[in-house]
This record gives sequence, C-alpha cells and structure tokens, in this order.
Amino acid sequence: MNVSVLKEVPTNQAGEAAWLVHSALSEYYSLFSSDLPLILSSIERQLFQLSELDQTLVAVADGRVVGVACYYAVSEMEKRQMASFVDLMSVVPDRREVNARLRSFARHITPLAGPGMYLSRLAVVPACFGSGIAAKLMQTLEEETRSLRLGGIFLHVNRANHRAVAFYRKYGLAFQGESITNFGVMHKPVSEGD
Repeated sequence: MNVSVLKEVPTNQAGEAAWLVHSALSEYYSLFSSDLPLILSSIERQLFQLSELDQTLVAVADGRVVGVACYYAVSEMEKRQMASFVDLMSVVPDRREVNARLRSFARHITPLAGPGMYLSRLAVVPACFGSGIAAKLMQTLEEETRSLRLGGIFLHVNRANHRAVAFYRKYGLAFQGESITNFGVMHKPVSEGD
C-alpha cells in the first residue's frame, strides 16, 4: 500500500478525517452528545479553525484517508482545548449536564509537565491496523517536533488500551511518572541530532 502523509486535511476528505478523529477519542466526544452527525460537524469545523484539530497529519492511500494525527505545541494547549470545547458546546442541548460529565472525565487525566509537542489524537482505519501507517504518522510528527525544536512528544493514553500503550512503547514513548488516573502521560524526548 502506497501511503502519503499530508500536513493538512484536504477539504474534500474532511468527513473521512472527522470520522477518524472521533474514533480516536469517542469516549470524550460522547460526553457532549450521542448525536454523531452533530459531533462530526463540530469536528469538521475544528479541522479548519484554531483548535486541537487544525494541525493534522493525514495519511492517504488509494485516495482515502486511512490515518490521522492531530498535534500542537504544549504551550498552546489551553488556548486550543478551549477553542475545541467552545465549538463542541455550541452543539449540545444541555450544557449543565455536559459540564458535570466533563468534570468527572477530567479527574481521570494526568496533567502534563514540560514543553514539547502534544499528540492529541492518533487513529488509523481498522482495516489498516498493523500496516505501518501509525508509525509513519509518528515519524512525521517526530520530524515536525525536531524541526520546531520542541524537545519531545507528549500524549495521554488510556492505560487500559493495551494495544495503544504497546504501540507507543514500541515507538519509544514511556509513561512519565506514576499516575493513579486512567489516562497516563507518555513522553519521548526528541533532540535535534536524532
């Protein structure tokens, strides 16, 4: 399979990319609404405006989106997460209920410590698992991290997602410190000379 990695989402493939972004963190998106078309419309908008999703690597094979990796500098985290939150909240009917669910969810997230690049979403079409697409996306992200001299890659991962944890470990990431939460922080230093 011939795979190309693009540094932005082609507008004519935004729907495919949005579906993959959703699949990467469906547990989070379900906190806002169970109305999938509504959530997907918000995700599509976020792919093209300042948010957690507007810096996206897209793996394309045979004219189809087969993988995505959304990322940004850790220093931009608060601004980007707030922009995504505001867009998602614009599509929910009961904001008080969503706020309560989000507070509960946030208690399971370990805070980040240190500057670097943050990988907010990584997803590959299930039919392409094991094909090297995720590794290609990670390699491209590492090159971007190195070129921006951000020093390392951070991400949150659900510790119960053994497949993801094994992939990230294979790629050189390690859990940062001990955590009693469900979502741990993994980190990989990236130096200019690597």
